[in-house]
Amino acid sequence: MALSKIIVTFNTLPNTGTILRIENDLSATTISEAFDDIRYSNGVTLIGADVDETANNYRIALELDYNSTNLYTITVLNNVVTIEAVQDGVTFSETFNSTSGAVTTVLDNEPATPELTIDTVVFSEADSDVCNKVKVTVTTSELATKVTSPLLIDPNVNNPFSFDWVRGVTIDIDCETATLNASQSTQLPDILSVGTTILTQFNTPTGSDLTVTHDSSFGLDLEYSLDDITYQTSNKFPGLTPNDYTLYVKDQLGCQISIPFTVSIFTPNISVTDPDFNISKSMSIRYKKDVDWGNCSDYKNEENTLSCEENVLLPYKTLQQFQTCDLVQTQVRNNYETLTANVIKSDGTKDALSISKITNFIDKKDKRDATYYAISGTQTGIYFTSGDTYDYDTGLQEGTYALNGLLPDWGAIGNFVFLDTIGWFTIVDIIEDESRNAEVLVIDYVYAGVETGIIVSSNYNLFNHDFYEFSVDMANYDNQQIQVEVLATDPTFTDIRWLSELIEVEERFDDTMEFLYWNPSNTDVYYFSGIKNKIRLKWQTFHPGVDGEIEGLDTDTNSVLLNSQAYETNIFVSFPVTIGVMRQIITAFVHKELYINGVKYRITEMPETEPFGQTNLQVITATFKKSGEVFNSQLDGTSTDPISDVELIGLIKYKQKSTTVFRRLSSS
Repeated sequence: MALSKIIVTFNTLPNTGTILRIENDLSATTISEAFDDIRYSNGVTLIGADVDETANNYRIALELDYNSTNLYTITVLNNVVTIEAVQDGVTFSETFNSTSGAVTTVLDNEPATPELTIDTVVFSEADSDVCNKVKVTVTTSELATKVTSPLLIDPNVNNPFSFDWVRGVTIDIDCETATLNASQSTQLPDILSVGTTILTQFNTPTGSDLTVTHDSSFGLDLEYSLDDITYQTSNKFPGLTPNDYTLYVKDQLGCQISIPFTVSIFTPNISVTDPDFNISKSMSIRYKKDVDWGNCSDYKNEENTLSCEENVLLPYKTLQQFQTCDLVQTQVRNNYETLTANVIKSDGTKDALSISKITNFIDKKDKRDATYYAISGTQTGIYFTSGDTYDYDTGLQEGTYALNGLLPDWGAIGNFVFLDTIGWFTIVDIIEDESRNAEVLVIDYVYAGVETGIIVSSNYNLFNHDFYEFSVDMANYDNQQIQVEVLATDPTFTDIRWLSELIEVEERFDDTMEFLYWNPSNTDVYYFSGIKNKIRLKWQTFHPGVDGEIEGLDTDTNSVLLNSQAYETNIFVSFPVTIGVMRQIITAFVHKELYINGVKYRITEMPETEPFGQTNLQVITATFKKSGEVFNSQLDGTSTDPISDVELIGLIKYKQKSTTVFRRLSSS
């Protein structure tokens, strides 16, 4: 392939201020250089001591001023500079020269080399089997006398040339003339099939919304219809009433498929779509979320490490201690389909644990009496005073209720309500109706009748999870070291595993104290189940102390105690514990119900922690105030409160009655 060039010869030194201007059709920028004794800007060439030096200065100026993108190959030989285009078919021209022959040019423009190109590739309906094949029509810049790929056509006498090929693949189109060749990789349109077409229905009280998607639809212009007559390019069909339908789909390549489907009567979708799993740090046993730590996700942190894995220079391992008399409970918040728990023994064998579901927050059902009335021309209100409740499925009366104007727990915007004999509706608003002294659910329904009673139903999720519990009877693992694993699996969510710290079990551990704790109300733990948490801690000191207030009155002749309060306190200093266990312990200490070795205490202020060198160990110091109760889990048969069978006086209070003291003054 010959390339165009212009040859610039420096015959003599050009005069100052003379100009040489060159143009070409490769660049819109004119190559223009003025000659001067000083190169004071772009577009200026320094006149050298002789023609060779000036020629080289000219080459350097061209490189700096016009060849930053390498459009040219610029060379110099003595007093001759050659500017050669790097692209085929460029035309150079000299458009201005005021050097009066000092600098001359010679043009050597070469015509563009002929080439064979594939200009267009068009797809159309194949001659047969139109759903699996496509006709490929190729147009080239000139007649390709031979096609070698993806099939052989020799000789080829057509431009464009065509052939049928299987859809959904990538082909290499290769063709040639006697001297030229062309090649292009081309992806063919996908196959339109029932197997790759997905119908998604979103059922609402006002009808089902159908959306059609495809696993593969490259190169397809699709149209959709429900009657094979009227087609649309939109893949959505909103507001379909309950019935049997057929979806028709066709593409621009002659293929058509049909898929029957059914729109069912609306029922609320109470399936959970987001995973929810947690074991609270308040539990007796500390767990980690078991993951493979990564560099860009699943970073190593306190939530997914055991004590021996903590990110410090010298990590120590925690052995959680329990005695054979302990029945240790764990509560799990979960919405996975399958939940299992096992005790892992030191030999690797496992004991399966029985798990109980303690709440029913998912898939709740309710049917009860209500009253409905017209709010406006397009909306209806529903409110609740008192009446009967019914079995959701059979409709049989099963109880009574009295909300007195309040809403049932499913009364929330976005939930669904079924009006008996009328249908399902979305709750679009909640208003306060002072005339009825009630909170009112608002639905989009036209009702023109009088205010009257009606039976309403709802199927709903109170929360996105339920709570489960299992217990480990430590009597089964005397003189053993064990761990507990919890596994959750679900076809929709990623499987997860939580693993406990190593647990050491003995009949008795000396120098440990039992901490029993819970809350009277729910936190991240569902304490309404009655669960009580327990940890056993080694202690360095448990100093007794006293706290209180004293108020007195001092006169010039007497001192009177007016009021005093004295509380028994203890300062607890732990043995060093690891970071994760430290956080578990502090969480335990701040519970409202806290018993230390059977005596009720409350913490007086947030505990202090002190790190232990470059390890993961921490020493905890906490001050507790005795609450005046003793915990005894064994009832004596008369008390109704298992927490206060025995009374311990932890508070001494004295108050002096108000007294006026008179003193007779003597003159002596």
